Amino acid sequence: MTNDQSSLAPNQPGFHRIGRLVRFGCIGILVALGCLVVCVTLLPAGSFPTLENFIEQNRIRIELSAAISRWQAHAITDYGIDLEGDAFSECFIIYSSRATLFVSNNELISATAPSDKKIDNTAAWLKSCQYDRMLIPQMFQRVEQILKTINPARNYLHVTFDSEYGFISKFEVGCYVESDCIEILKFSNFHPVNPK
Repeated sequence: MTNDQSSLAPNQPGFHRIGRLVRFGCIGILVALGCLVVCVTLLPAGSFPTLENFIEQNRIRIELSAAISRWQAHAITDYGIDLEGDAFSECFIIYSSRATLFVSNNELISATAPSDKKIDNTAAWLKSCQYDRMLIPQMFQRVEQILKTINPARNYLHVTFDSEYGFISKFEVGCYVESDCIEILKFSNFHPVNPK
């Protein structure tokens, strides 16, 4: 070996010392990772809401584009859908937590409450509930907007999509600080009118 070569050969004294340091360093890293895994496993669910929310929001981002594509592929503009809502709002507290929405040419044409719920002031009910903001394309837009601004340390978002048509079947958004910011919407009994 010449004088200008800087690497250590296995028969040189410093070679084995460096090898031991590398082994001990690797073992130390593995032990630290093992301890971290054990700690995470022993902690109750929900101990890392920021990480859980970050993972959930990335899942929604990925599934959202596929859901929108499924919805657009069906080219449905006329449909009926049942909505059940739970939120701190005048709509669901005073009037009705359930309604059936009827849509024609992607516009809300009517909403009906369940037969067991009599609503005296229909105009006030519809104004309060703003059901035209809860149509399928509008819900996609709402999820997209929330994903742009949500803070995973303060807020959460859970969304599930219909496997056939792609529409949002459950939407839940809330926060950890305030107790009156939770909104849950469930969409079911979807029935296209004159599907193409």
